[in-house]
Amino acid sequence: MKRRILTIFMALALTAAILPGAALAANYPDVGAGSWCKPYIDRCTDLGIINGYENGYFLPDQNLRRGEFIKMLACSASLSYTQELPYVHWSESYWAMLSEAGVLAGLDIPCTYDALQQDITRYEMAVMIANFLTIVRGESTVDGTGAESVIPDLGEAPAGYRDAVIQVYGKGIINGLINTDGVVDGSFCGWSGLTRAQAAAVMIRLVDTSARTPVDFGGSSAEGSVPADGNPYRLADAPNGTTPFALWARQTGLLGAYGTTAAFNELFFGSADKSYFTSAADAAPYMMDVTVNVWKLGSDGGKYASTMTLTVHKYLAADVYDIFQQIFNDPEQFPINSAGGARFSDTMRHAWGAAIDLNYNENCECNTSSGSLSVTCGSGWWPLGMDSSSYAGSLTGPSPYSISPTGSVVKAFADYGWGWGGSWTGTSRDFMHFSILSSGG
Repeated sequence: MKRRILTIFMALALTAAILPGAALAANYPDVGAGSWCKPYIDRCTDLGIINGYENGYFLPDQNLRRGEFIKMLACSASLSYTQELPYVHWSESYWAMLSEAGVLAGLDIPCTYDALQQDITRYEMAVMIANFLTIVRGESTVDGTGAESVIPDLGEAPAGYRDAVIQVYGKGIINGLINTDGVVDGSFCGWSGLTRAQAAAVMIRLVDTSARTPVDFGGSSAEGSVPADGNPYRLADAPNGTTPFALWARQTGLLGAYGTTAAFNELFFGSADKSYFTSAADAAPYMMDVTVNVWKLGSDGGKYASTMTLTVHKYLAADVYDIFQQIFNDPEQFPINSAGGARFSDTMRHAWGAAIDLNYNENCECNTSSGSLSVTCGSGWWPLGMDSSSYAGSLTGPSPYSISPTGSVVKAFADYGWGWGGSWTGTSRDFMHFSILSSGG
């Protein structure tokens, strides 16, 4: 029999069953309003990743146990297990999920009461996180060249832990220690433990890449290497550097709200006289396939992590990866059923490799030029949490696939300078459509 936890919220419910009376709201009396850790603890509690004890206290300064961190990791993803449990510890179902996913590989942590009750070390946490990022979240590894010059005690780390330390340190998930007696600033101190407060901060950095401060080890600029931020599509020779391309192109005057300049065309299409690609063969030198993390809806209504591949212009590939990662990391967990990138059937932004359509059926292209709604592509548009939309078309109720104007999808694309066709003010709307033009055209 396969046992599955499909969402963070189901995991939270299971935890509440294991720990009766545990606090489910971030109002712990021992976490002060001005405490550095309160925002992390609040968010972890809201996501169902961590919660307090039966007496309502959080105990932020208490060392974290292995079972607790294993539960935190499992509750941040959709995992399952098939093995029979020994019924020796409250966290054993989470242990089984991580074990079967390969997250515990490289560690000697058996499913026993004594093993799961032990305080977790920073080394053990690093290995679990490094495995989790690669296996579950599909993140790339960082280039560790030069890490020894940044992490003072890296040479002291046992060989089995060293690469994991480089990954979590380089990605900015577990920081080096500072202002600690007897410790050189920046040291990893892998045999030490973490408090519950520190672990909450680590988990938010794990699930939300925007909360990380990546560390450049000095070797990430080498040709062919992966930058310190872990984005596998970052081009070493990108003209925009690490600035989102659409923002950079507007800041430099290459791109307007509705059109381009000759300099943009030279850069983007290879000729000042060219304004789109005519075919896949014509575009091939400029295109790149990008595999992104997405949430999918299961047949039972639960969400599960998956991936999707789409084709975009090479100068936009890193941004597209980051946009989808931001959507994936957001607590909304917006489900993406379909995503279309480059196509060459017209002269518009898709023929640039610079537009993306999401969930086309529930985010229609439509117009009201005739005085009534005409849906030209898809079924309609009716996001969750909204009253019946004027653009619902044949949809008979709110759809989890419809994109809310105030949701995580529009925000993520806007953060990278992309516009949305659902924001048009004329008679036409294209709720599925995003492009690098700020107008969304």
